[in-house]
Amino acid sequence: MLTVSSGLANAYKDNFGILPELVLSLPNYQQEPIRNLSDETIKILYHGMANRNRKIENFIKILDYLTIQAELHLYLVGDNVYIKELENFASNNTKVFFHDPVAFKDIIPTVNQYDVGICYYEPTSFNIRHCLPNKFFEYIQARLVLAIGPSPDMAEILTKYECGLISQDFTIESMAKELNTLTRSQINMLKQKSDE
Repeated sequence: MLTVSSGLANAYKDNFGILPELVLSLPNYQQEPIRNLSDETIKILYHGMANRNRKIENFIKILDYLTIQAELHLYLVGDNVYIKELENFASNNTKVFFHDPVAFKDIIPTVNQYDVGICYYEPTSFNIRHCLPNKFFEYIQARLVLAIGPSPDMAEILTKYECGLISQDFTIESMAKELNTLTRSQINMLKQKSDE
């Protein structure tokens, strides 16, 4: 039996007496450059499934609380009705950009062009609380800064390798507060940590 995070593995052990093998959703290694950009605008990225339980609209709302100059770039697949709702929700926001999905082999090179990969999910279920999604590792592989909520399985890795930001709690204001601390030099330093 396999599962993708230690939090889920421990829950199987505690509830069912079964300890699954832990298999992380890691991409194959790719040698991408660290893009130390000098643009004043910080480019935040989210890519992946447009599932309602991920509350992607929160990523758009965060922009209203930012004092840094930032853009949000979205590459979404899945629920077309939800994607359309998100496009309508962001239609008056000139800082939100929707892009066509890319082929699996092109994810890392495409993601590498950005600054911050956001992976911030309110813990609406046990599985979401203990998620350790492939995009988390793809952001690292692409040498980005990661921005997450205090999801325990992601936070454990981010704390160990110091390659991103962890909000104090699962509120938009808390995530924005962390993002507002970013400077271009700090971004470049955190990207180096992701590379390491």
